[in-house]
Amino acid sequence: MKKKELLTAFAVVALLSGCQKELPFGPEELKIVYFGNPQVEMSSVTKAGGLLETTSLPEDWDFKVSAFDYIGDDARDNIVIDADRVSYSAQWSATGAPYYWPVGNVDKDGSSINTDLNMIAFAPATTLPGTFAYDDSLIISSTGISGSLTVDKDTANQVDFLYSAPADFSKGNNVKLTFKHGMTNVVFKAKASAEYGTGTSKKEIQIVSINLNNVYSKGSFVTSDTIAWTPSTPITYSINNTNHNSSTFVDSTATSYTSGLTLTTSYQQFGDKHIFIPQALSEIKGSNSRDAVTADVTVIVNGMTYYYKDIELTSLQDAVDSWEEGRRVTYNLTVGLTEIVFDAPVVTDWDDDSASKEF
Repeated sequence: MKKKELLTAFAVVALLSGCQKELPFGPEELKIVYFGNPQVEMSSVTKAGGLLETTSLPEDWDFKVSAFDYIGDDARDNIVIDADRVSYSAQWSATGAPYYWPVGNVDKDGSSINTDLNMIAFAPATTLPGTFAYDDSLIISSTGISGSLTVDKDTANQVDFLYSAPADFSKGNNVKLTFKHGMTNVVFKAKASAEYGTGTSKKEIQIVSINLNNVYSKGSFVTSDTIAWTPSTPITYSINNTNHNSSTFVDSTATSYTSGLTLTTSYQQFGDKHIFIPQALSEIKGSNSRDAVTADVTVIVNGMTYYYKDIELTSLQDAVDSWEEGRRVTYNLTVGLTEIVFDAPVVTDWDDDSASKEF
């Protein structure tokens, strides 16, 4: 079978500087791989220090990509792009560019055999604003991406992890990689069950803190068309009003915090939108056993502090039992003078506050 090999940029320069007739194919067959405008699924966007509700990969991000050539049903063992970094400067370009699409192959009868590339990528590739680093160097291969990472407790330092599912791109087309969101966004909202009293006798209800117990912030993952997580190292995770310092807040000092979120009879978001490792919320048995994820809630009613302990997030009727990647889980709390109620949580796409699935 006659086969035309892909030339690296160096080989192309070398050949063009020599005798033109030595080229095994015409220059018009050399097509550069461009990355166009990388896209992010609507349920898949965030940035350091908050959420970025857009479908385009931010230009201050970067990503790593590998490309594998395969012919027909043959193994994908020809690496065309080897985990190169792609960043934006006037356009999206790989550090080692230019890369060329494999030239067409022909069978013994001279008929063309289609040659495509399989692209696999992840973002971000390097440190972004805020504190962000992978626990180990990520491995990118023809079957997907593997690695591990830890989510920072401080939302100002949280960065989303995006990955692209393997997809085939015909030679000559601009590569418009579509990234998926690999983590879960969790939001808490709260309201007062009623208005108690009027004028100077009106009772004020504040929510001060929510502690999540036995929640995972670290894990390893493997991607293919989807992502599979193996969480590790459960911790207590404090969610406080943005005026508070989560790292120093403790229940015993709750009464000294006078700037908690004052509740009305309408839901208000409490704290930031947080990123978590996707995980099951029910009890896990075996070598990594732990209790179910629970929440401790601290509220202040007319200056009196109340603590609600060990509320199981999976104990509610029809509650969600896992946090899935690419989804936003919103927990709604209703606080009264003598009780706190976790209403049914709502699960939506990452950037959509209207319920696409209710429980």
